[in-house]
Amino acid sequence: MKWRLHWRSIIIVILLLAFAVGIKVRFYSSLESVNTKRLQVVSESVSPDGHYVLKTYVMGGVLLRSDYSYIGEIEYGDQRRNVFWISGNQFEEPKWIDDRTIEIDGKRIDILTDQYDFRWD
Repeated sequence: MKWRLHWRSIIIVILLLAFAVGIKVRFYSSLESVNTKRLQVVSESVSPDGHYVLKTYVMGGVLLRSDYSYIGEIEYGDQRRNVFWISGNQFEEPKWIDDRTIEIDGKRIDILTDQYDFRWD
C-alpha cells in the first residue's frame, strides 16, 4: 500500500511540474519570440544619426491580459530586433541618449547588444 502511495505522489509531482513548465512557456515567452506584427504601435522614433527606427508596441498583460506591457523593437535595414519589454499602465516615451543607446524606465540599453526584460528584474 505504501509503495502505491509513493508512486502516486511521484506521478502527481511530475504532472504538476509539467503543468508549471507549460504555463511558463505559454505566458512567459522570451523577448526574441514576441511577434510584434499583430501588436499596435504606440510610438516611433528615429535615432539621431537616422540609421535606426525604434518602434514601441503595446500588448496586453503577460498573465491573463491583466495589465499592459510595452515591447521596443529596433529596425535597421531589413533586420529587426526586440530590445526591451517593460510593464506598466503609464507609457514612458523612450529617449535616445546617442546613436546606439536609448533610455526607458530608468534603464539604458545599447540597441545592438543589450536587452531589458522587466520579468527578470
